[in-house]
Amino acid sequence: MVCRTGQHSTAPLLPIVGLSILCDHLVFQWSTARLPEIADMKSVEQAEDLMAFERRLTESISCLQPAANRWRMILLVVSVLLAAGAWSWLNDPNTQKVSFYLSLWNHPFFTIVCITFIALFFAGIHRRVVAPSIIADRCRTVLTEYNMSCEDTGKLILKRKQSDSESGLH
Repeated sequence: MVCRTGQHSTAPLLPIVGLSILCDHLVFQWSTARLPEIADMKSVEQAEDLMAFERRLTESISCLQPAANRWRMILLVVSVLLAAGAWSWLNDPNTQKVSFYLSLWNHPFFTIVCITFIALFFAGIHRRVVAPSIIADRCRTVLTEYNMSCEDTGKLILKRKQSDSESGLH
C-alpha cells in the first residue's frame, strides 16, 4: 500500500489496534468532546486504543482514495472511447454486409478499445474503483459485534448497547 506521500506500508489493509501511523502527513484532530462518548469504557488506555484504531482505519481508507479515483478516471475514459467506437462500428453500413471478424478488422479503434476494456475487467478494475468502500464494509461487518460501525471515511460510530427490554427480549 502506498500513501500520498509515497511511503510504502508493509501493514495489511485490515486495520489492527496498535499499528503505528504510516502516513505522517495525515493530521487527525481529536477534540476532548469525543471522550464522553467512550466514558463508559473501563480505562483511558482502551479509549486510546479505540482512537488509534480509528486513525489507522481512516488512514487506510484515505490512502486508497487517490488510487481509486485514478482507476475511476481510467474506466470512464475507456468506457467513453468504447461507446464512441461502438457507435461508429454499428453505424457503418458495411457492418451488416461482411462477417463479424472482417467487420472488427475494418474497425481497429473499436476492436482495440474493446480488448482493453475486457482486459481491465480481467485485471480487476471493478474492485479497484470501489476498494475504499470494500474496506469500510468489511470493517462494518466486524465492528457490529462490538456495537460499533464506521462511516465511509473510516470514522467510528459508537452504538449504545441494547438492554434486554429495548431489544424485545424478556
